[in-house]
Amino acid sequence: GKSDIHEALATMCETEIMEGNNQVFCDNCKKNTDTVLRTAISELPNMLILSLKRFDLDYTTFETVKLNSRCAFGQTLNMKRYTLEGLEATEAEQQENQDGDAMDTGNEDNSTKHMLDEDYEYKLAGVLVHAGVAQGGHYYSFIKDRSEDKWYRFDDDDVTPFDPASIEVECFGGKVKKETKWPNGQVHTVESEQYANALMLFYEKVKMSEQPPFPENTSTKKPNSKDIRMSSGYDAFEPDVRRSNATHRWQSFLFDTEFQLFLKGLLGLCQLASTESDRRMDVAGNHLLASMPQQYPRWRQDLIQMLLTFLFDVLLYSNERHCLGEWVEMIESILISDLECAREFTYMLASKSVSISGNWLRTYLLDCPDQTARLAGVRVFSRAIQSCLMIPDEQRKLEGWVGAWKKQVLEGIPVNFPCYLQNQLSTFEDVTASESSLMSGIGAILSLLNELIDNVPRSWRFSPELCMFIRNVSSIDAKAGGDLIRNAMIECLIPARLICIIGRNRVPNILKAAFPAATVPIEVAETQIRPEQNPHSHHHLMPMTGNQGLNPSDMNYRGGSPMDYLSAFEAIGCLMGIPGIINAPLIVEHDDQGRGRQRIVLTDSATRALREIFQEWCAESAPGMGQREIEVYLHRSGLENVSPQKIVDMMAKYPTTTTSGNGTKGVSYLSLEGFLAYYRDCSQSNEAKVRHDLHMFGFRPDLSRRPSNARHAVMDGQEQHLPSPCESVAYDVYSIFKDNPPNIGKLAGIGLSSFRLYEMAANVGEQVGEYVLAGAFVGKNLEHCSPLIYDALKVIYQGTVGWISHETVPGAIFILRVLASIPDEYQNDRINLIMQFSDGAQHDSNNSPIGLIVAARHLYSGRAQQSYSHDVHYAYERYVGYLRELLGVHCIIRWMHDNRGLWSWMERDIYEVQHQAGPVQSRGDYSMPREPDDGGIALDHHHHSDSDGMPGIHDSEDEEDEDSRLEEMELYQDGPSRVIVTGAGKDAVNGTYTRDGVFEKAFKFSRPGEYKGKNVIFSLFKCNVSNNTKHWYISIIPSQNQPGTSSDVDFYSAPATDDFRELPPLTGWLKAVEGEDPPPFLTLKPGLEDSDPIPVPPFEDNIDGDVNEGPKYV
Repeated sequence: GKSDIHEALATMCETEIMEGNNQVFCDNCKKNTDTVLRTAISELPNMLILSLKRFDLDYTTFETVKLNSRCAFGQTLNMKRYTLEGLEATEAEQQENQDGDAMDTGNEDNSTKHMLDEDYEYKLAGVLVHAGVAQGGHYYSFIKDRSEDKWYRFDDDDVTPFDPASIEVECFGGKVKKETKWPNGQVHTVESEQYANALMLFYEKVKMSEQPPFPENTSTKKPNSKDIRMSSGYDAFEPDVRRSNATHRWQSFLFDTEFQLFLKGLLGLCQLASTESDRRMDVAGNHLLASMPQQYPRWRQDLIQMLLTFLFDVLLYSNERHCLGEWVEMIESILISDLECAREFTYMLASKSVSISGNWLRTYLLDCPDQTARLAGVRVFSRAIQSCLMIPDEQRKLEGWVGAWKKQVLEGIPVNFPCYLQNQLSTFEDVTASESSLMSGIGAILSLLNELIDNVPRSWRFSPELCMFIRNVSSIDAKAGGDLIRNAMIECLIPARLICIIGRNRVPNILKAAFPAATVPIEVAETQIRPEQNPHSHHHLMPMTGNQGLNPSDMNYRGGSPMDYLSAFEAIGCLMGIPGIINAPLIVEHDDQGRGRQRIVLTDSATRALREIFQEWCAESAPGMGQREIEVYLHRSGLENVSPQKIVDMMAKYPTTTTSGNGTKGVSYLSLEGFLAYYRDCSQSNEAKVRHDLHMFGFRPDLSRRPSNARHAVMDGQEQHLPSPCESVAYDVYSIFKDNPPNIGKLAGIGLSSFRLYEMAANVGEQVGEYVLAGAFVGKNLEHCSPLIYDALKVIYQGTVGWISHETVPGAIFILRVLASIPDEYQNDRINLIMQFSDGAQHDSNNSPIGLIVAARHLYSGRAQQSYSHDVHYAYERYVGYLRELLGVHCIIRWMHDNRGLWSWMERDIYEVQHQAGPVQSRGDYSMPREPDDGGIALDHHHHSDSDGMPGIHDSEDEEDEDSRLEEMELYQDGPSRVIVTGAGKDAVNGTYTRDGVFEKAFKFSRPGEYKGKNVIFSLFKCNVSNNTKHWYISIIPSQNQPGTSSDVDFYSAPATDDFRELPPLTGWLKAVEGEDPPPFLTLKPGLEDSDPIPVPPFEDNIDGDVNEGPKYV
């Protein structure tokens, strides 16, 4: 680049001699001749604009690049030397000097004087700056106000004074040095390019030249100067400028923090009046007045309506929403106490529903991109509906509206069922006749919800709060009119529409015909996503373009995440009348006065629930949970292979309490404070893990606890905890609906049989999904259940043999587990259908049995005959895994015990897979043979590893040494004294191994046996191998030899992982030189002196080691 603007202009105007091969053809001479080529400016404009050409093409990468080199320019510029006249004068002077013998000083003075001619002098008037790179950046300008001789910086709508002395720093570009002085006195200098530099220069002529005369043209009439209206442009732009200034003044006033505080003070006065009225009512003791509107001054009602308008039309649009939470809480308080105010606001919402731009419900339930504003709107709308519903007259109107919908539905379900009441029935929701004795404001809002639900596929980014609003309204207490409004929502088909937006085009055909807009496929809906209205039109006085929070199109963008369906499932559950189905928050932000900032704490309900769990799991007569209790607790909550060191790390991180005896070392216990701190951290990093644990120990989504009879059952003559939380949910639902099953309408009932609905539920949240599924089919016979069971079994069959995606199989297992758990009179019929569904002639075009047991039998026979491909070869093992998945449900264990003859042929396989999972029964923890590239099937979305949800659990693990490994072994001194080896292809190694010592800092086990007609000792030990790794072996060690030599007779080996350093792994064994497939499974047994039981699976192995006899039921 050029160092300054004069060098750049001189380069542009420099002379070039065209000679040799570059000669130019002369028209006069008719031959190529030497030519002088030069560029000059023939006429100078009044405003000279120079582009510095900072963007260029890099011919190496063929990418556009920006040149940030320094280019200086002055406040004045003389263009004489770059004009044609100037060049000719310069050449004439040079010619005169060559003719003379010497150049005197007078000529130089004359030349300098000639160059300062005002006709060629310019002054800098503006600079356009580009900050950034070639691929993107920001433009702003420095402009001189010629009337005041002052400079200003124009950066979008920000105009500030500018010192022209800073032009060099701000505009020249080049490299800039930044010095940093360290405490030791050393100065560190960093040189970097300055990415903000001048892109265009604007120079204004000092002496303006006159406009050229109007060209003479005999063919056209010369216009009369009196007919030409002269304008400076000011009057043309003046209206827009005045309107913009007025908008700016209104915005500055309305969005001002002090003005918001002033209005908040007025809102406080309205709330104070409501509180005093409630206090007078309480003193009088007349609680019947609670459902009657209180009388307040008219000015107060008008003031509240004005403040509500300010909230929805101004405050929620502001970037600085001062005390928004307090605003919402105060308005909720007023709406609760002032029923008449709630009614007026409800009718205001209904009246606004006929418009587009001013429709608050549409704006804050469907279109608003700001989640904070949406949540605030949902809270206020929900509270207004709840309070308005308590007025007897509004209940009467709503009952009439419900009757009108019943009549419209009875006329038949046509294609594209309407969202609103039609024809004469529309008088029940005609918002233009608000004074009518029939018109129901609540009913009009419910009909509007139908339309909004139909628009959800096009506005899914911001619509979850619509489902949240429906959920809040449908969860109103029965004493406050909840049954009435739930019935109203059912009659206007809101539940059916909710099911449609979840299942989309995969719902039953009758729903797709009735609600085509709500069942638009996702692919089609993505092409139609657009804002439902223009956010600029919400306020009639001004387009809010600078301060509002609703304008950004991608703020809080959430796409179509499955978790966005959670509120929809909660709403369906509330409409069914299921209590406690709404997820309660686990953590909140709490003001820490000492530190002057907010901190995260558990909510009161979460604290109460976790405290109850802690008290149940504390060691007897101990102040907390010991290491043994923590290990068993973590296993019970779904974590596997929890090593002792991880438990030690957990106790080191969180608060503990210590007890000590006389002369003995103190024992540490995890305190309640540490237990709560552990779950507080988990809630921030893995909320699903915490909710899974609460669900596992009997808590509903709202953190109330399921009754004892829903958490315990009589098993083997004793009352025990139900092993599966799914079964506990089914018992809970049955106890609620055993005499009166829920009914949410015929169309919704058809939708509740949709496989897609529960496939989504398994992805969104199993706790809520289990309640919805159990509530949908409790008390329903096989006629209602068999279609869903068939769909689930077919998905499992097709997913197992690879016909469809494995991702759908977890949803199918979820459906079967819940349906099998419902303890009604049809439970055994459902389980029989799940296990033996074989009506292929009616359902399955392939005539293949799809019940779990009969399908497994079919695949087993085919595998034995080798009539299937290699991919199908493992389908049988997968079915064994599915059966084991369902063995976590007690009723299925009971059914299998009663029907042992149906599956005894596969008893050994189920037993082996059962042991493969280890000593703790949990879902989804089995494995099966597969190809190396087979990703397997994850049957549980809440399957956690031993580190999920345990913050800081690995903090010290990498720094462990062998001494710490010995400390780990101390925890197992009362640990497994026996290891039972079963299922090995080499039958001689099967049996019970007894601990007989320690080798390589790990336990060693052995058993006597016979091999090739000789009495030998089979050993189970760990040792180093040649590649410096550690492996476990089942071998015969020659007498007088140490384990791990080349003379050992090795049958099976397994790598020593981090979780199995001192104890042999239960699975993962491979055959060695003398081994035969299949590899064995191991079971650890505690010492005989250990009276504290460890978790065991539903089966107990044969202690005698006779694997041919099979397992025994507990």
